[in-house]
Amino acid sequence: MRINLIIISIFFSNITLATEYIVELKNGLTPSPLLVKLAQRNFNVLGKEYIIINQKISAKKFNEISLIEENFPVELFNTDVYSPDVVDFSKQWAFENKGNNEPVSLDQMSPVKGVKGADLNMLKAWNITKGHKDVVIAVIDTGVKWDHPELKSNMWVNSLEKNGQKGIDDDGNGYIDDIYGYDFSENDSDPMDEYGHGTHCAGIIGATHESGKIAGVMNKVSLMAVRMMDHKGRGKTEQSIKAVGYAVENGADVLSNSWGSRRHSKILEGILSKANDMGIVVVAAAGNSRFNDNDKIPTYPANYQVENIISVAAFNARDRHSAYSSYGKKTVHVAAPGTNIISTYIKKKRKKEIYKVASGTSMAAPYISGLVGLLLSITNEYTPLEIKQRLITTSVPVAHMEDKSVSGGRVNAESFLNITN
Repeated sequence: MRINLIIISIFFSNITLATEYIVELKNGLTPSPLLVKLAQRNFNVLGKEYIIINQKISAKKFNEISLIEENFPVELFNTDVYSPDVVDFSKQWAFENKGNNEPVSLDQMSPVKGVKGADLNMLKAWNITKGHKDVVIAVIDTGVKWDHPELKSNMWVNSLEKNGQKGIDDDGNGYIDDIYGYDFSENDSDPMDEYGHGTHCAGIIGATHESGKIAGVMNKVSLMAVRMMDHKGRGKTEQSIKAVGYAVENGADVLSNSWGSRRHSKILEGILSKANDMGIVVVAAAGNSRFNDNDKIPTYPANYQVENIISVAAFNARDRHSAYSSYGKKTVHVAAPGTNIISTYIKKKRKKEIYKVASGTSMAAPYISGLVGLLLSITNEYTPLEIKQRLITTSVPVAHMEDKSVSGGRVNAESFLNITN
């Protein structure tokens, strides 16, 4: 049984909101009358029942309970966001770094000098493939502006719902009118982005190559919009569990996650493990905790020890590990461009811009999601673990990144996609 509620949180300085807890029920067992009484709401993910309560209880006193954990907040991994002086494909240094083509802000004179060739080697990679609509990448984030001119033709479309009856669950997946995905922040069928972060990530993956202004890693892809954060970029574990579950249940091949927390959710880890069993790749930003070694202080979901998880650090146009980016010689797998990245965005405060420049491992992760999508466009013979290992072994060694990740360098798209080698 699924109960959808809109939760309105009101904050006053003299009021402390009750902490919520997520209860996972054992398979086949129903909640006791006491647990039913404590329940605020309940939901189902991948065949398991969950209950949200606002009172801490002991699992030992309830035979039907498998796990209890706090419904803690998660955060986005982006830093500065600004309007570019020019919106042009040439400003995407991640694809072709000319040493002087990093985007700059409106009040900046010129870019800081970069290192020519310190990029993804994307132009050669596109000679191999530019993607395929059959590949589904779930952008689990603040939503996606699905009608953005650079994105609308690459959105995942649930055809049974689009061509069905409004207000009816035409495909029987438990969600009504989920045409482009679902909104687990406001519990409705419209995952429209009201913050901008998810749209920026989506553009990195799959902005079409038609306008000449910008381009995504993939010219052809199906972007599933799964909103788990509100208009201020706030979300909790409950929403992340629902969002990941939805993407897995509805056919996503890759889950792109530019968010996380220092706190470990056994429930979320279990769902991602099930995704691994289904052959789904999970890409996760390593985090923006400057000087943080994820080997010692983990960031999740990037640090879950599940074979399908690819943890991503960021590097800049100067061929250096980005100063804000978390790292980890054992637990952060690869590095992708993450500093001064131009991509799609939403209009805010009556401004006309629908493109922004942002930085963070939030930006690095979707580059890897897109590259995995390109590989899946040409072959389905690799397991998620093999895909991760291929990203690592085909990376270009870089001295400044030697101790920052397993790969010790930056990803090379052409080598990664050249499966004949």
